[in-house]
Amino acid sequence: MRGKIIVSDAPDDSPFPTGIRVEVRSLNRPDPFAGEGRVGQAKSTEEFSIEDLFSDDYNLRVTGLPRGYYIKTVFQASRDVTNEPIHPGDDLTITLSSDGPVITGETVNKDNTPVRDATVILIPKDQSLGSILSIRSGHSGRFQFQSGIAALDKKETKSLRLVVRDAHQP
Repeated sequence: MRGKIIVSDAPDDSPFPTGIRVEVRSLNRPDPFAGEGRVGQAKSTEEFSIEDLFSDDYNLRVTGLPRGYYIKTVFQASRDVTNEPIHPGDDLTITLSSDGPVITGETVNKDNTPVRDATVILIPKDQSLGSILSIRSGHSGRFQFQSGIAALDKKETKSLRLVVRDAHQP
């Protein structure tokens, strides 16, 4: 599987972000077959490839996104597959945007004491704008989602305070 990554709002003279990885996971098999590729590293030329994939349905995941970056669209064979399975064969075009928010917050219990190591799950209202993200709060109860979140409506908040009920706190 081959493709390219485009940053839609990047100035023409800006370098391509480093560390972006394109990963696929079979929808029909829990583990890859021996020798089957699953990860492609985006090169500075904005191209990537994942070798030795079997004919199957795959979920796409892009990791290593810089702060504020998120997946805007994914096209395969001129068809929008942003939230659909992809298939080896036709090239992918992944379009990223860099205007996404950074969401910070704190997990606390009913006594307003920080809860550490709480799992925070972020589920977008519109699944077409992003995937479900999760993170664990730190020792102080603080957490931060830095990438993978589509630009927010101006009415939405960028800071969250979560109250954790019935949480075990060491």
